[in-house]
Amino acid sequence: MTEQIIFFNGKWYPAGARPDFLDFEFFAYCHALHYASAVFEGSRCYPNLAKNDGTINLIGIDARIDRLFRSMEYAWMRLSENPQQVWHDFVSLYPQLAEKYKAVLKGKIKKEDVIQFRYSKADVKDFIIKTVLLNLHNEFFKPEDGCYVRPLVMRGNTPSRNLGVFSLGHSVDFLLSVKPWGKYLGKEIFEKGAPVLISQHGNEEWNRQFKLASNYLTGQRIVNFACYNQFSECLLTDATPERNVLEGSGENLVFYKGNNKFVSPEQKGKPILPGTTLKVVDQMIRAMGGEIEYRDIPVQEILDKNFQGAVMTGTAAEITPISLVFDTKTKKAIEIPMPQEIKDLQKTYLNLVSGLEVDARLKNLQQSLIQELKWNPAEHNSLLNLVEK
Repeated sequence: MTEQIIFFNGKWYPAGARPDFLDFEFFAYCHALHYASAVFEGSRCYPNLAKNDGTINLIGIDARIDRLFRSMEYAWMRLSENPQQVWHDFVSLYPQLAEKYKAVLKGKIKKEDVIQFRYSKADVKDFIIKTVLLNLHNEFFKPEDGCYVRPLVMRGNTPSRNLGVFSLGHSVDFLLSVKPWGKYLGKEIFEKGAPVLISQHGNEEWNRQFKLASNYLTGQRIVNFACYNQFSECLLTDATPERNVLEGSGENLVFYKGNNKFVSPEQKGKPILPGTTLKVVDQMIRAMGGEIEYRDIPVQEILDKNFQGAVMTGTAAEITPISLVFDTKTKKAIEIPMPQEIKDLQKTYLNLVSGLEVDARLKNLQQSLIQELKWNPAEHNSLLNLVEK
């Protein structure tokens, strides 16, 4: 495996490069390191097993870029078309107060001076494709192994090296990397199912509806707790008396009722990230004549063994079954079987993203998900000139 190529703010660098701007001050005053002002995405490339000629399939990249931009708007890294305006309401309702406090009611920054993410969705997609191709050419990953793609947008520095929570004057930096990544929780768990805990404490972090770096501190806390106690993952619940399950540290949840009927936690008004992989699973189930319902799922319904199977879905997790559940609050444990329907769902998903033959009802979905990439010297050798020396 040779040196990785990483994209940063419009340029590509060998991973071992030390550009002039990268010094201790960069880290000492980086807003994201102090205040977690970062958003990110993840996508996978799979080997195209139908062609088996070095072609890889970049999966669902448009949906993930759309979500990246939604997350940026939520985090004020990119202004929405109509950002919330309360200043005019205040002035019209309280003109005397506006006059009295005009010396201090100036704000910290003018709208035109707000530093925003400067690239378009088309730019981001182009950067991702080129980064994948450069690393493919550089043999940082092998086509047969595929790779994981991580775009990350973060608030960086100001010229005067300011510290403080306010961030609209800080740079918006864009970092993009790829890496080989096998099964998220390991091959054995992918095949046999994961042992999971259910968190004792309810969660009401509405920020979790967006893919913010800050959300993953909660994810770290619960998955570290699980792994320290020999389990693989921990599931969050809401704070209601029913303790409805929400999601894992980085996965959505789907439960199987039998008779081709599935259930997933209600997302509307809940601190749950709308998963792109879950959306694909939803489309697969419906296209194949099944049903999927979104509703509250109390912990007790799981402990009462009302489900014949369960999976965690996500870009990293793909479709990972759950085999064992231990509720840390009630101290009750149950096993969850892995019926053929769950195995079929898992296999169909892998066939779908690997470009293999799928049921005719899934063809359109497969075509919409896959962006085929392959290094073509005649077409792509010029990309090598983009890498900084």
